[in-house]
Amino acid sequence: MREVTAGRGRTVADIDAVRDWLSARDDCTGRLGVIGFCMGGGTRSRWRPGTGMRPPVPTTVAALGDDERALAGACPVAGSYGGKDRSPMGASAAARLERPLTALGVDHDIEVYPDAGP
Repeated sequence: MREVTAGRGRTVADIDAVRDWLSARDDCTGRLGVIGFCMGGGTRSRWRPGTGMRPPVPTTVAALGDDERALAGACPVAGSYGGKDRSPMGASAAARLERPLTALGVDHDIEVYPDAGP
């Protein structure tokens, strides 16, 4: 997550390489997406405007401190969280995701399931 937050390192290079490889395929329409769970959801910030990608639909997302920039121009977002998940990417992340989506006017459906665990 440090590499993704910093925008450099092997993780970032791997994500960018996969995006570039997919985009270059003859059968690619130019529309790419990504979905991730837990840390994978957090890496969605690499798929933002400026990289040629719109942010994907996360299932769990940790606010990386720059969500408004990362989510600018986002497609509709759905997020599901376990109410008993006390990790930084758990239920508390729902509000951290909802705030920038609302501020940006992005259609979204963020749900916290109170009885669900991590």
